[in-house]
Amino acid sequence: MLKSADGIPEPLKRGKSEYTTVDSIVDDSYAVIDIEVENWQVGHPSIFMVVYVSQKSKIIFHTLPFTDTSYNNFTLTQCRDQEEIATQLTKRVKQEDPLKIAGHNIMAFDQRALRDLTGEYFPSPTDHYPVTKSTQGL
Repeated sequence: MLKSADGIPEPLKRGKSEYTTVDSIVDDSYAVIDIEVENWQVGHPSIFMVVYVSQKSKIIFHTLPFTDTSYNNFTLTQCRDQEEIATQLTKRVKQEDPLKIAGHNIMAFDQRALRDLTGEYFPSPTDHYPVTKSTQGL
């Protein structure tokens, strides 16, 4: 037992553990995800587009009826259906492994919809799933 706080070793003296700086955490990787849904008004929501922006890429996954592959510095990836959109997005997130993920309504709808489609996302403490790495569980 330590007799006082003075006995707590400084971080660099604790042994082989490595510590990161606040700057590296703040500057670490991030991604922003925005999901667009149709037919939600009639109780049958279907994802038709996901915008993914990170320090490494800018991609729009979509089911829209055009085959263009780029637009305004975004890569456009056409998918067959919402399941393929979710799968492609999940592959990208796993590949880039961002520390932080942000987006509008990401915890209340987006992540839960992706989890239902892929079985890969576990961010929602309200549904009894743990909040894990990158707050996403990937």
